[in-house]
Amino acid sequence: MIFVSVTQALQPWADFSRIPPAVLEAAAARGTAVHDACATIARGLPLINVPNEIDGYVISYRRWFDLMVDEVLMVETRLVDLDFGYNGEPDLVIMAKNQEIVLVFF
Repeated sequence: MIFVSVTQALQPWADFSRIPPAVLEAAAARGTAVHDACATIARGLPLINVPNEIDGYVISYRRWFDLMVDEVLMVETRLVDLDFGYNGEPDLVIMAKNQEIVLVFF
């Protein structure tokens, strides 16, 4: 069976053709760095040597995390639905401080 990811399913509606390649590359690199830092925080691991260009994003995420998260249930865990034939890897699933289970993408 072929599984389709959320990114693949949404691809027809993503058009970055008018954005210069250098801008896309810089945004992708920054996004990856921020994503990795957020996942590190969610896993409860120490975060060291945060680059200046993502420091604001990391500070904002950490404030949100401390304010909202009661318990981390999953971080980047692959989920597969055999009946519908799709899979995905949500960034984060938490138990919020208000006791709601929340799916988070960062």
